Amino acid sequence: MTTFSLRTARTDALGESARESMAGGWVALCLTGFFMGFHMMWNDWFHVGWFVGTAIPALVLTNWSRQWPLIKGNSVMRWSAVFLLWMTGRSLMTAPYLVSATPLEVGNWLFGAVTLAGFALLIGLAAENPLVLPRAGLYTGFAAALTAILSVLLFAFILPGHGWGGRLQNWFIYGGLHPVGTGLRYGFAALWLACLHGKLRSRTERLWVLLALTMLLTAVFLTLSRGALLALTVGHATLLLAGGWQRTRTVCSLFLGVMLMMQLGAPLFKKAMETSTIFSPANAHVSQGPVLERNPAKEFWQRWDNGRFMLYSAAWQTLDDRSSKLIGIGEWGTDERWRSRVSWEPAHLHSAFLATFVHGGAIGLLLLLTLLFKGFRCAGALAQRGDPTWLALLAYGCTGLMFDGQTLSSLTSVPRVEPLLVWLPLIASVAVFQSRSHVSEPRHE
Repeated sequence: MTTFSLRTARTDALGESARESMAGGWVALCLTGFFMGFHMMWNDWFHVGWFVGTAIPALVLTNWSRQWPLIKGNSVMRWSAVFLLWMTGRSLMTAPYLVSATPLEVGNWLFGAVTLAGFALLIGLAAENPLVLPRAGLYTGFAAALTAILSVLLFAFILPGHGWGGRLQNWFIYGGLHPVGTGLRYGFAALWLACLHGKLRSRTERLWVLLALTMLLTAVFLTLSRGALLALTVGHATLLLAGGWQRTRTVCSLFLGVMLMMQLGAPLFKKAMETSTIFSPANAHVSQGPVLERNPAKEFWQRWDNGRFMLYSAAWQTLDDRSSKLIGIGEWGTDERWRSRVSWEPAHLHSAFLATFVHGGAIGLLLLLTLLFKGFRCAGALAQRGDPTWLALLAYGCTGLMFDGQTLSSLTSVPRVEPLLVWLPLIASVAVFQSRSHVSEPRHE
């Protein structure tokens, strides 16, 4: 009887171990593919479809009897749930069909909230294995660099109606993702590689990372996205201050070098476009937006706010009473309330923080700021222990979404960058700290 019980216990333990191993494999596959998909998957159907298809087996195979206490002990997970429930619940307060939302729009918002919750859980699960997120970042950076190289070749030399000087887009998304979205994604991948560079022991891997970094930084400059360049500057400054010059001098010097080279080399590119047969006017970019000028820094400044302040003013005017300032106007069926006040058709509010205030009011914004405060505290604690990765990435994400983005309460937002830029470093910073400290949150919280 005793022998039988021991064998049964040993068999159960082996079965549980195999199940946890399978769950870990699915988590790694899901997140790595999803992160790479920000650069390589043609549209939402592929990208979100990959996530759902691989997240379900990962979540089903997870040992929740062991994981649930860890989740409940994670203060950011608790506050994230409160934030997500508030933003979604506030939208349910208003009858959406009496405004402008269709059932499809409402369903998309609800689906985005549920999948975002799943995404946060998977990040927490991935943090338990110290190899999953770093390897995912490495593969994502290489994938992004590959798409950047091919996009430059396609738009500069192959595709008709394009040429040097126009804002770089990622051809692999929709056949040409918007330059701002392209720049923010490439910039995040570049900074992640910069954070990983000092951790790599293989000289060959470090060399490949530097090559990929050079391509991605150049690509961000060619998108002419001021938000992405500002976020990269803040991210590298954070990395330098948190990691120290000795550990980060190579990647920080590379960033400054590429930016300086592109600024000083712009007159040569412009002259080549005007005189060379390869860069002839017949192949000029058809975009009516900004183009590469002889002095890019001057052009960046002359663009000024690009209509954002008018948009922000229109958004503020929709909060026309005390209750709307306190609880917001809801997420779906409300875009026309601010869009009708401007002279063009913006796809979104171009500020995740302002959008949170408009949609969820002061309550929603306060919940978000509380979340970020806790995230920065944990990321700062990790930086003090020698890992500035999540602090730099969180600083990048918050800077990039200060003047872009739409919502932080959905995985399927319009610009589709918010989960990557904010939720990944936010959840990972706390989950990694928790896994390394074996406590629910930092002692100083």
